Amino acid sequence: MRKKRIFLFIDMNTTPDEKVLLEQRKAFLQNLKILVKSEYEEIFRIIKQYDVPYSENSNGIFFDINAIPNVPFQKMCEFLEFCIIQRKHEENRKKEIEDLLRN
Repeated sequence: MRKKRIFLFIDMNTTPDEKVLLEQRKAFLQNLKILVKSEYEEIFRIIKQYDVPYSENSNGIFFDINAIPNVPFQKMCEFLEFCIIQRKHEENRKKEIEDLLRN
């Protein structure tokens, strides 16, 4: 299977603050890859809740990350951060259980 590439174009006239925002969106896209189906569905619920334009076909749901207003983008980032934190907690619990079983 081919790896998907994500392109984020930065206008040379972009201010430093705008570049930071674009980098945040780029990082969000990279982190989005770790989600499972139910978590993707929650991202989609946020998109629908804020009437963010999207398209859908047999390959999935697509949206322009640069066109998402700040409020829904922030909600999506908060949810993604929650998912990452929960994964870390789960990994730590598994390690603790393994350690307990070994002793």
